[in-house]
Amino acid sequence: MRGLAPVPSAWLAALALLAFVGVTPVVSGQSLGPEVRVNTFTTNDQFRPRVSASTNSFGNFVVVWDSTNQDGQNDGVFAQPFDTSIALGLELQVNSYTTSQENLPDVASDSNGNFVVVWRDSQEASSFGVFARRFSSSGFVIGSEFRVNTYTSSNQGFAHVSSTPSGRFVVVWQGIGQGGEYGIFGQRFDSSAVPLGGEFQVNTYTTGIQRPSAVASDAAGNFVVVWVSPGQDGDLHGVFG
Repeated sequence: MRGLAPVPSAWLAALALLAFVGVTPVVSGQSLGPEVRVNTFTTNDQFRPRVSASTNSFGNFVVVWDSTNQDGQNDGVFAQPFDTSIALGLELQVNSYTTSQENLPDVASDSNGNFVVVWRDSQEASSFGVFARRFSSSGFVIGSEFRVNTYTSSNQGFAHVSSTPSGRFVVVWQGIGQGGEYGIFGQRFDSSAVPLGGEFQVNTYTTGIQRPSAVASDAAGNFVVVWVSPGQDGDLHGVFG
């Protein structure tokens, strides 16, 4: 039939193999089951969810979110790990410091399903800071929560995190640096959450407020950061990386 490309023989062989071992290939966009409620605690608001999936063969993923008054003090950060569609244990509280606001989380997983959560925390004396905590794939705590940012004057927040398959990770955030301007900053860590080098500034153009960022890593630990910058492209806001 005209207009239809022939199916490559390699694809046919792969489909035949899947049929032989009893695996049904997933059509793009096809649902693998009904929608499920992630949060168990339902009082007040649960919002700003983020999700990360591991690359292991078990289908592990984890969801993190803000929950209002669940930890007894304004917003707190909570998480629920899953094995495919099955929740692994009960939802867990990520932040151990509960005074005032702990919110705006992000999460990244390694190849084993272990994950690190970052969030904005009010426990610094002068303002918000960026904090993080690590967990196993089943939700067991790996160590205490720790501060990510070194420079603590003014607000640091809107953090994002990306992990390599081996568990090294990088955190980026928006903050006011030593120059007094909002910028995008970062800190690298090894798989045991030991800092690799010092905190660094990502953006070199510093006029105006550089808006919250995003980050992605490759398997070797190289990473790319993107953010929004005002006026740098000649008219209002633009996206830079």
